Amino acid sequence: MKIKVGVIAVFVIMLAIGGWVGFKSLPSMLYNGGQFNTLLKWFPNDDQTSLVLMEKLNDIIPPEVSWGDNNIFIMSQGGWSSSGSGLTTKEQRSEARSKLEQLIAEHPTIPFTNTLRLEVAKLYMWDQEWDNAQQFLHDIEGSPNEFFRRDELHNYLEILESRQVDPEVTPSLKGNVKIGDEPADNIFVVLQRSNNNSWHSPPYGHYPIAITDKEGNYQFSGIGPGQYVVGVGARPEGIDGYYLTENKIKTVEISQEQTGEYNFQFVPQIRTTSPVNQETIQGDELKFQWEPYEGADYYQVMFTSTLTSKDASDKSTSASTRSISEEKFRDTIATFSIEELRNQSEEVIKNTDRARNVILWPNSILGTVYPGGNFKWSVDAYAEDGRKLSSSAGHFIGSNNKLPLFSLPEDGMLEGDKLVLEHRYAEAIEAYKRAGDDNYALRKLARLVANGIKVDDEGEPAEALTYLKRIKAPNKFDKSYMLKLEERLKKSEK
Repeated sequence: MKIKVGVIAVFVIMLAIGGWVGFKSLPSMLYNGGQFNTLLKWFPNDDQTSLVLMEKLNDIIPPEVSWGDNNIFIMSQGGWSSSGSGLTTKEQRSEARSKLEQLIAEHPTIPFTNTLRLEVAKLYMWDQEWDNAQQFLHDIEGSPNEFFRRDELHNYLEILESRQVDPEVTPSLKGNVKIGDEPADNIFVVLQRSNNNSWHSPPYGHYPIAITDKEGNYQFSGIGPGQYVVGVGARPEGIDGYYLTENKIKTVEISQEQTGEYNFQFVPQIRTTSPVNQETIQGDELKFQWEPYEGADYYQVMFTSTLTSKDASDKSTSASTRSISEEKFRDTIATFSIEELRNQSEEVIKNTDRARNVILWPNSILGTVYPGGNFKWSVDAYAEDGRKLSSSAGHFIGSNNKLPLFSLPEDGMLEGDKLVLEHRYAEAIEAYKRAGDDNYALRKLARLVANGIKVDDEGEPAEALTYLKRIKAPNKFDKSYMLKLEERLKKSEK
């Protein structure tokens, strides 16, 4: 009898253990079986529920979508960056927000819901609905669930709380932002230590950031002493037609003894008059014209080149702006020889796309301008002390900017030129070789060979020199490039 009781007891224990194991494995079974609603209802604190909500979040906002609010951040020392945005319209952000808020309402106690709340708060911030954003962040603060992104939460709260100025606290830095004659509200102002050469994009959470009030005023408190670069973040549509004029002060000194001050002034852009409207230039002369700018002592003409990826899946486009010449134009007209610009090339820098294909700036091989090319131009105005007052380019540098376009006819375009534009550099080299002693072909051949067309190819400066020496009556750019190649050879021989 005792043996039977023992067997039964063991059997009951085994059943209990089996039931417990089965119960513990049930969330995984429900997840693997796609029974998400049952899982969320009966096992809200299981790790599998976080996976479900993460998948739902990724359905609403796919991971490959770049995240940001499309602000342009312009720094006091020069340079700018975009904070990026995959959700480009207010309607898209609103739709994503509604779906996330519905998930939160359905599953308010699941720990991962706090991650959803943070994403909703950021979407409200991108639309400058500060109070709604702040409410969702406070909901996370008041939640009993642990939140591993608490540092990010506090960083966003600090940005939003900068709108309420505490009169009892002495600010470390204050200032004002104006667009034209009007105060600019809801503008981000960012601080970066002057010895910090890196930049995070988007910058939120990496640097002290404040928001301007209705009068365009901002202020920072509790900032550690030191030298800082100041930047301003604004929406493209908010500064359309304006340019952030250069301040005489490039950095600010923050100390505990007194409040620093830095103001931002967006001024109207320079208006260009010719060439515009995708004009095709005929003849041997390229003439740029623009309207006079108040206070300008001189002007400089700039070219913006674009570079697209060779990889069809990579839709990214880069842009580079450079001065055509160092000449300072006192009038509102600048004239150049197309022939001379065609022979003028800048330094060749290798770029790579996501597929590790080498891509070269066309103007570094083909010349500042070249037959069959499309070009963008702008003009900058400077004060007598060298400070940049304004630009016709504004802050829209990229494939979709509003710079005036012009083109050159294809007369004189070589077979190799077309291949360079298609990033088919090995074929371009062979095409230029077939062109024989054509001066244009020899110049471009020399640049391709000297720098190499593969990632780890450093080029053949000796071979490149042989092509340059075949040029009849070399110009000053040819001679300068020959000297550079000879110096490279000397250094390699040491």
